Amino acid sequence: MGSLLGHQWAQKLIKQVQDLITSIRASHRPKALLEQIAKRMGINRMLITSNKTCFTSVHASIESVLRLQPALQELARQHPDCLSKQLFDCISDDMFFIMIKQLCKILEPFTLVIQAVQAACATLADVTRYWLYLAKTISQLPFQSIDSAFRRWCCIAFNMRQQEMLSPLCKLALFLHPLYRDALAGSSGLWEGISVEAGQLWQASRPSQAAHDVRHAEVQTA
Repeated sequence: MGSLLGHQWAQKLIKQVQDLITSIRASHRPKALLEQIAKRMGINRMLITSNKTCFTSVHASIESVLRLQPALQELARQHPDCLSKQLFDCISDDMFFIMIKQLCKILEPFTLVIQAVQAACATLADVTRYWLYLAKTISQLPFQSIDSAFRRWCCIAFNMRQQEMLSPLCKLALFLHPLYRDALAGSSGLWEGISVEAGQLWQASRPSQAAHDVRHAEVQTA
């Protein structure tokens, strides 16, 4: 997933966000004024720094800038003298906020999936289902509002890993999970691959041949 952030369009926006956050947090007066303005506007959460190598951290930092957009722009209007020209231009640029909103919308489902699959109770079936959810999400990225080159980059980065989620083992995990089994019931040509995979896994655990045959038959007739 981190490879999605390697595209130039995303990298440029992320750097702008990180530079904005660093500049505000490192300067006492702009930080204090921003907190005052945000408080008057009812915004309680402030800017969040990010770890460049952590996907969810980057997403959280972008969200924090979007959340504080009204306060940041009010800071630029009321106190332009406390901001550098580069920071003032960035905050005053509506297109900057439009683009990071687009990026944030793309990153959101990935963050949700990362948090879900890292749960202690997550199974291989859950991971496979979430992978399918991401595939659908990426395929439905709007052409009009997303940078076209970045959209292609997302598709390519995702497709490089698709074979891992198309393995018979993942399909078997879905089939064995009671919440997802019905979704596979109408998939033609799926049972043979699942039954073979189940047989191989069962055989790898070194059961007797009789037990293997019984389990193989159970999967085929389920």
